[in-house]
Amino acid sequence: MILGIETSCDETSVALVDDDGSVRVNHIASQIERHQPFGGVVPEIASREHLQHLFPLVHRALADAGVEFTDVDAIAVTSAPGLIGALLVGVAGAQGLAYGLGLPIVSVNHLEGHIFSPYLQKEGPALPLPERFLSLVISGGHSSIYLVRVEGAAALPSAVPAPSVPLASPEVQPHSPLPASPSARASSERERRTSRSASSQSDS
Repeated sequence: MILGIETSCDETSVALVDDDGSVRVNHIASQIERHQPFGGVVPEIASREHLQHLFPLVHRALADAGVEFTDVDAIAVTSAPGLIGALLVGVAGAQGLAYGLGLPIVSVNHLEGHIFSPYLQKEGPALPLPERFLSLVISGGHSSIYLVRVEGAAALPSAVPAPSVPLASPEVQPHSPLPASPSARASSERERRTSRSASSQSDS
């Protein structure tokens, strides 16, 4: 069983996940009311809220799942990207638990978490992952299309401007019915011109 910790922004989240991807519990402590007066997330407030909620949430998750720390096989924690102070709270907490319990710790990329999370189910085991798929991630300032190969981590990330989400990059476009974005087409044309120029110089 994996104990997962997420503190990358303004919500503290703790989950317990079985080896087959079944989510036993997933608890979230929201900070919306704390940040609402400021019109956005205040990093220092977010960090302090994580400090207040993280370990009570861990104990609540264990109690609700009817398990003990001795039933946990590994600790997984979001390590990046995110608010540095908020991330430090989760990573430090996970490190302390892993050290105290003698368990391995797994560093999780926030965006890869978004990519693979749709395969988790509200009930029962996670869906099997396909060998390759496209993933659209729209999270905060991140709007990207990824070509994902299951053998490794997310591959060929392509930054896509938010207004141009339906447009794919040169790396992704061959695997997608989406047209290439203007910037991607311009980039490809520049690469072709550079390649032709280099080839002409070598011939001469």
